[in-house]
Amino acid sequence: MFSVVHVFIFVLATQPYEKQKINIVKKQVTEDMLKEYVEIFITETDTILLLDMYPTFVSVEVDNAESLIERNHWYTGICKTRTKNAKYVDRSMQTLNFATKSKQLQSYNTVMVEAATTVSYCDIHHSSEEDGKTNRPEIDYAEAILDANKSAERSLSVGSTSTYEPDGFKHPQQVEQEHGDKEVCQSPALECLWIFSCELCRGYCISSMGWNKKNPWPEHIIQCESAVTSLDFSATCPSQLAVGMYDGSIAIYDLQSPNNKLGVINNCDCPNKHFGPVWQLRWNKQELNLIGEEKEETLFSVGADGRITKWFVLNGGLDCIDLMKLDKISNTKRKSGGNKTKETRKKILSAVTPGLCFDFHPTDYSNYLTGTWEGLIHRCSCSNSQQSLETYQKHFSAVNCVVWCPLHPGMFLSCGADWTIHLWHQDRLNPIICFTSAHRAVCDIKWSPQKATVFGVAYEGQLEIWDLSSNLLDPVIIEPAAPGVKMTSLMFASETDCIVVGDSDGHVTVYQIKNLGVGKRSQMDVLDNLLRSAFST
Repeated sequence: MFSVVHVFIFVLATQPYEKQKINIVKKQVTEDMLKEYVEIFITETDTILLLDMYPTFVSVEVDNAESLIERNHWYTGICKTRTKNAKYVDRSMQTLNFATKSKQLQSYNTVMVEAATTVSYCDIHHSSEEDGKTNRPEIDYAEAILDANKSAERSLSVGSTSTYEPDGFKHPQQVEQEHGDKEVCQSPALECLWIFSCELCRGYCISSMGWNKKNPWPEHIIQCESAVTSLDFSATCPSQLAVGMYDGSIAIYDLQSPNNKLGVINNCDCPNKHFGPVWQLRWNKQELNLIGEEKEETLFSVGADGRITKWFVLNGGLDCIDLMKLDKISNTKRKSGGNKTKETRKKILSAVTPGLCFDFHPTDYSNYLTGTWEGLIHRCSCSNSQQSLETYQKHFSAVNCVVWCPLHPGMFLSCGADWTIHLWHQDRLNPIICFTSAHRAVCDIKWSPQKATVFGVAYEGQLEIWDLSSNLLDPVIIEPAAPGVKMTSLMFASETDCIVVGDSDGHVTVYQIKNLGVGKRSQMDVLDNLLRSAFST
């Protein structure tokens, strides 16, 4: 059975009313029109994409599949070599809560003065017209022709009587300009001479460097069983190189052994060797005998187990005795009558603090300084192993390096992970001057062997050269490190104005210090004035 759908179509006209009547009269709907069949087809429109994202993968069978695979491998290799782009760094930080202080200030009252003036509309109108005018004298053409003839005659006479100006003549302005350029060129600076690099040590951190006292040219490559933390050449026997390692081992290499085989004396069989890393070791001379002859050099070391040891050769190996144990110290305060408090230091039983650095006095070989993990500096004596002579406390974090001044005995420098550098005198418990220029840990510091007021500082991100005779607030030279590289150690050359810097990438860079002259005042006078001002306060 079929069903019939009747569709009624209504036509709406937009013509005027009179025309609508005419159209309706002319075309009438008949019964046959109503019986006609009308077919209606309903279809779907095409799909319209509002967001079209291309896929990130392609088929292996496409034409450029090989080039895409090669590009993906290249990108993966780049990502592996740049794993440290996030620039995460390890840095010691400490917040100091200083005491707040309220201070009242007083100033003079601000004096206000009112000034008035009158102006008319005519003045404004005339002033605007005068600004736009230019005063041009009227030209008399007859006189202009005569002036032109005179100028031509004048130019001929000048050209005939001109004198030769030699090349060596300089005007005053030119002399001043060249003098200024000369002063700019003579400012202190560092010039990179060359870089020592080796494939075996590339990518490893330079932890320590040392000059050979007799032969500064490298001839050997020594493979060690553990990471090297410190080394030092002997002064009396320049072929002997002492090496301290991270596992507590100490070895002495003989670089002049026959058949190019390095003779080794180590402490592997010593039961009293360090139980942690050997952070620093040094050869040191002993006091003079009664006859006047010097004793042989002795090797000293400081380690993370809090021991300062003295080493000697015994039965083909190294044995040691302890000079000092760095006991951990706690500060306690107790009342001693009235409202006064007295600060006392109390040793904690069976607790030691790691020693990170030490340095012997340049003239008194029995005295030495040592820096600890808890920020203390102890001045000790080789003849007293029970307690230290003095304790200096100013650093808030680990003391990374401490060094005596070679030209002014009694003064020394210290640097730490708290971003500070302190200048001390052995007779004062407080530092003379505190230096801070970069908000980063100070890795190493060294005095210049030729200038008493010059020292170098190795921060993690830059190298600084200070000259106390020129500036006490800022360094005279700043040399930034390469991106992603940390400067870890430095040392001055003993005969030339050169400085050697080691970094975390295994490179040793040699710089020449240029235009670093001595100040107008004597270097010793500068240090003495600083010392006198410190004692007077």
